[in-house]
Amino acid sequence: MNQSPPMIDGVPYSQPIPPQTPRAPEVSLVTSADSFPPSSQSYDQWRSGIAAQELLCLEAANEPADCITDADDERWDPQPPSTYDFVPVHTYLPYACEGFVGDRSMWDKQAQDALDAKLAFNVARELWTGEQTGNPSLQSTAVLLPTDGALSPTAGAMMGLAAYEECTQGAQAFVHSVSSTQDAFEARMFFRRVGNKFVTTKGHVVVLGPGYPQSAGAWGPTKSYVDGDIVEGDPAEAGPGEAFLYVTGPVQYAGPQTTTVPITQQPRRNRHVSLPSVASIFRFDPCCAFAVLVRIPDNSAE
Repeated sequence: MNQSPPMIDGVPYSQPIPPQTPRAPEVSLVTSADSFPPSSQSYDQWRSGIAAQELLCLEAANEPADCITDADDERWDPQPPSTYDFVPVHTYLPYACEGFVGDRSMWDKQAQDALDAKLAFNVARELWTGEQTGNPSLQSTAVLLPTDGALSPTAGAMMGLAAYEECTQGAQAFVHSVSSTQDAFEARMFFRRVGNKFVTTKGHVVVLGPGYPQSAGAWGPTKSYVDGDIVEGDPAEAGPGEAFLYVTGPVQYAGPQTTTVPITQQPRRNRHVSLPSVASIFRFDPCCAFAVLVRIPDNSAE
């Protein structure tokens, strides 16, 4: 038996049901990053920022198996490592509901769910640019490796890893590349999925966004090699069909920590506003970071 639709003054109207809940990506920077040390994971340990020593640039060396008799052996007077600082990033999402549509008891949860789904994107964008926090970023720490034009994503990754390996004497790396290069990596079986990470056969972690900028523009590093010296300038630019790939030390992440959830109800205006906000923090050793210009594969002819 057919039922007539709900009517108001003879006009049918739509009945509100709960919205589709956004879901966070299964693989992202947040799922790929290492955890902070157990003693530093709580919000109280990083809410005002963190400082730590750079260790990637420390160099080991070999020596012959002879007795060392020199009293001025320079090994016993090393230069102390440099330090770095990172501050938390606050990510928020304004959400307003006018007309009091649906179940008002769910509005704040809907806003929080939407924020949770978009957190990985925003954290990754901040890691890339450092625009909001001023933290060390991919753009501010990496050195652009010289190439004769844009390389394939796999060739660019291998070039960056080779430079990183030489700089760190073989430490584990993170490869940061845009999502649109994933097909090229998978075609060459560059990585495999392990849980919520992409991992190479050597154990390097590959992060493909979301949040890493894929459009042409000045998304590149501010440092480059000129006649063998590192010089600082404007961010390098990627042209159409190009992107930057970065290789750094492992990224660590802590959070998210709910900070404030301002809620404003305005019954006379029939309006409800939520503004959920979370704090999180990431860090990586700024030493030995490299960038390569790569081309985004075009498979339109296939």
